[in-house]
Amino acid sequence: MREITPKKFNRELSGGADRLLNQLIKRLKIAALQMEGRSKQNVFSGFNNQTGRLRQSIAGRFAVVDGKPTAILQAGGQFGGAELEYARFIEFGTRYIQPRRFLGRSIEAQQKLIQPELQDLLRAALIRD
Repeated sequence: MREITPKKFNRELSGGADRLLNQLIKRLKIAALQMEGRSKQNVFSGFNNQTGRLRQSIAGRFAVVDGKPTAILQAGGQFGGAELEYARFIEFGTRYIQPRRFLGRSIEAQQKLIQPELQDLLRAALIRD
């Protein structure tokens, strides 16, 4: 085990927080793009998008919401893509249409994939030589 001064320890600790935040942001940006790609696949979405407008309106992005880094997945033209009113009806359904959950299922799948990655990232930040 090596000797470390309090000053060096403080510097390493603050540098570790910056590295951890940068890695977290990078992984959340990748997760948003993966969710977007998954949601746009015909096989995954579970419906045939005849015009392609709904598929074009799907967008994943990274944002800081209430001070927390977040991966966001949206459809319907809230940012980028075509403006569509019916995106929410396809996602959540109506009394005449069964919900397709093309966004919700993608988010659930991504949560299962990213959780171990984030645990490893945190473990690596805390256990550093």
